[in-house]
Amino acid sequence: MGGRCRYCREPISPQYPIVELATGLLFAAVVAVHGVSLVSLRYLVFVSLLIIVAGTDINTRLIPNAVTYPGMAIGLILSLFIPGVSFLQSIIGLLVCGGVVYLLALASRGGMGGGDIKLMGMMGAFLGWDAGLLALFIGAFLGSVVGIVRIAWGKQKRRDPMPFGPFLAVGGLISAFFAPSILSFIFLQ
Repeated sequence: MGGRCRYCREPISPQYPIVELATGLLFAAVVAVHGVSLVSLRYLVFVSLLIIVAGTDINTRLIPNAVTYPGMAIGLILSLFIPGVSFLQSIIGLLVCGGVVYLLALASRGGMGGGDIKLMGMMGAFLGWDAGLLALFIGAFLGSVVGIVRIAWGKQKRRDPMPFGPFLAVGGLISAFFAPSILSFIFLQ
């Protein structure tokens, strides 16, 4: 109703329709790629979790444990029933992806937070270690490009913090849709 809340008449943030549109488009893409299937269920849950994490990190600079911990468990549980990522691959993905980011967080001395570690563990539980690490690489690349552009344009200083969760989420989405093609290209299979 004119871009305002029906009840309080306050303006509605553009973030809400953007998130709703993105969610709808991503859900449609999942179903278009995987059809109405259990594999689609896994990716619909994964997409939902990534949207929550990205939006929360953009707004608060925090990645909530209330999303990542249950997300890890859900990724592991779904791997028991849905083909594509086995339970063992899911466990290895959780440990390897979370572990790599843990080591990066130690090396960066505060440049990355615990939320990023847990987010990558969750992504590894859904994607497996190989697609999870691909997501990390894509997210780091995108974050670096955006950071460099923002610094070049004077929008940010080199030491200014920037939420990394949205870039990891985009990397996770790209990996969820294209990991087999990208990995086979990289390893020339």
